[in-house]
Amino acid sequence: MKLVIFGASGRTGRALVEQALEAGHDVTAGVRNPDNFPLQHERLHVVKADVFDLPSVDAAMQGKNAVLSTVGPRKRGLLGAYKPEGLYSRGIKNILQAMQKNGIRRLVCVTAAAADDQYTPQGLYGSIQIPLIWRKTLEDMKLMQREISKSNLDWVVVRPARLSDYPRTDEYRTSLRPTSKDQRTRRTDLAAFMLKELTDTQYLRKLPVIAD
Repeated sequence: MKLVIFGASGRTGRALVEQALEAGHDVTAGVRNPDNFPLQHERLHVVKADVFDLPSVDAAMQGKNAVLSTVGPRKRGLLGAYKPEGLYSRGIKNILQAMQKNGIRRLVCVTAAAADDQYTPQGLYGSIQIPLIWRKTLEDMKLMQREISKSNLDWVVVRPARLSDYPRTDEYRTSLRPTSKDQRTRRTDLAAFMLKELTDTQYLRKLPVIAD
């Protein structure tokens, strides 16, 4: 399958690119700074693409079969403030528009379990980080989810718990509603699940939660 992955330069994105190549896919990695991308492979094509820039998103999608997005804001400051604002809600509009133009139907992208109002994680993450640091980002994720749900595409929005960098296990659990037990998600397992959702229909047009 010919895939385009936006947000490929992040930790989740790189895991996704590596696993997609291992699975035999032809991968186009859409990143802001292609010269800094650390991976190389005969089936990997690294292109300059910014989800805020529709022409670059459209160019990256040409000739592809499916779109995956692990786009996320960059961290700055000691308190973990994130920017730019509107990354999810503005970026997804360009992705959806380019998908329609290029006749691509399958979309698998990431938001967060915390983008569900019923999610109540324990500890400082739930009591301080989510309401004080992540609030605007989560609101933007919710806008993105609404934009996707209005489309007629074959989409899956994957919602991980707090991400970790532990090795892949393939022993994750999935559900349609997060619970207090959903505390962590391995990026490697998240990537494996996203690739699975390219062809699986269990969560088609749904927002599954994935956690260790």
